[in-house]
Amino acid sequence: MIQSPQLAVRVLYVLSALVILPYLATASAAAQFSLNPSWDVSNCFLECHQRIVATIQIPGTGHNQFQWITRNCENDDWKNLLAQCLPMTCSSAPDVAYAKEYAENFCRRAGFDEFEVDLPAEYLAGPNKVYFESREYLDSSSSTQSGILPLWGTVVVAGASVIAMAKVL
Repeated sequence: MIQSPQLAVRVLYVLSALVILPYLATASAAAQFSLNPSWDVSNCFLECHQRIVATIQIPGTGHNQFQWITRNCENDDWKNLLAQCLPMTCSSAPDVAYAKEYAENFCRRAGFDEFEVDLPAEYLAGPNKVYFESREYLDSSSSTQSGILPLWGTVVVAGASVIAMAKVL
């Protein structure tokens, strides 16, 4: 039984955070701006890809080529450099978000289903966090997901609230 109201509030905050995480994972600049990462090229991604290909070599080959998609997607150096390049090259946070989605789609088409670009924490925590936490960006997930996720989130928060309040009283 939860003894203090402050602890109950903390529990509710943790549960609320767990509910919003799926929204952050599914938020989509592509959906927000009606772009298709399979067809609408990200110029920022292309610029970074060209720079990185000119910088690193694929192990065992002695060089790298722009069209070696599979070899680049499986290369951790390419992935890490891409994550660093996008925030420095793209013109805005929405541009970075779309370039990230484009890169992930680019590698998924090459057979890397679990490929994800992890943007630097400093970038996401700085002034750009306003975009990544904006209602427009977060709401874009609803256009890419079914109605189950919001319903599930509501049920979890409501249930946790009832349980927490019952234990406090």
